Amino acid sequence: MAIGVISAFVLLAGLILMVKSGSIFTDASAAFSRKLRLTELFVGLIVSSIATSAPEFGVSFLAALQHESDICLGNIFGTVVANIGLGFGIALLFSEIRTSKEYFLNGYFMIFSAILAFFLAKDLKILRLEGLLLLFFYAIYLFSAYRKRHASVGIVSTSASQQASKDALVSEKSLLSIIFWMSLGLIGILFSGKMLIWSVVSLASAFGISKLLMSASVVAVGTSIPEIATAAISAYKKHPELALGVIIGSNIADVLFIVGFSSVFATISVSDEVALFDIPFFAFFSSLLLIFMHTGKKLSRFEGVALLALYAFYLYAHIF
Repeated sequence: MAIGVISAFVLLAGLILMVKSGSIFTDASAAFSRKLRLTELFVGLIVSSIATSAPEFGVSFLAALQHESDICLGNIFGTVVANIGLGFGIALLFSEIRTSKEYFLNGYFMIFSAILAFFLAKDLKILRLEGLLLLFFYAIYLFSAYRKRHASVGIVSTSASQQASKDALVSEKSLLSIIFWMSLGLIGILFSGKMLIWSVVSLASAFGISKLLMSASVVAVGTSIPEIATAAISAYKKHPELALGVIIGSNIADVLFIVGFSSVFATISVSDEVALFDIPFFAFFSSLLLIFMHTGKKLSRFEGVALLALYAFYLYAHIF
């Protein structure tokens, strides 16, 4: 009883800290992009996505080293599905997101990462050489995103006067100050993420859930909260490029970088459920997102509700 009360309190405190930290990190990331004249999409795809993937990296890498492959892969593929279903689903409730050619290219790369993971998992294990292949493609992705970093600058959803005002405010801040606030927000996100993971796992463990199911649902949602919170707050604050970039970039980093890096140090066994359900579902979600992006050249609130409903189905199918 006592542990349940403590876990519930930590869960509530973690949620409050996550929302506040996500707000600080989003504002600082937007300022960082304008200070260095980078696109918000680039910052979302690279800087924010890698930073917010830190919880997944910590859980999955340590799980791989301890030969807990179900926890490693369940967390990764449960997270990337949650990022799309919950992340975009919640973010689109706050604001529609207009898309462009650059969004599509990154969306195609996300689908490619899902297909590559599926073929590598066919023999039910991911070896060191295959991990190096995943890292090689992630390096290509980073290089491609870096080359396109000056494609456009600014926030497409703000007016010219609003943008000028924000640029003037950013110019008064030193780069060191902006990095400090980004770091502070990130520390808060990671710390609150740990609080949430501990509290949710503590509350769920009493139900005797399997390692894979717990990793793909409870732990995955816990580790994806930084991306979900950052995307939702970015959409609410009218930074649609940052919202889209952090989800797609994080998913690509999770599959190519984290799985690749982890398998370099330890062979990862792939269960039938991961190979035949979780990875294909990630490919399906990625393809559906790309279709939504093409229709009307924007992501709408209706499509956000559809993604939330499909994520609920994913959880139901996993449990039953």
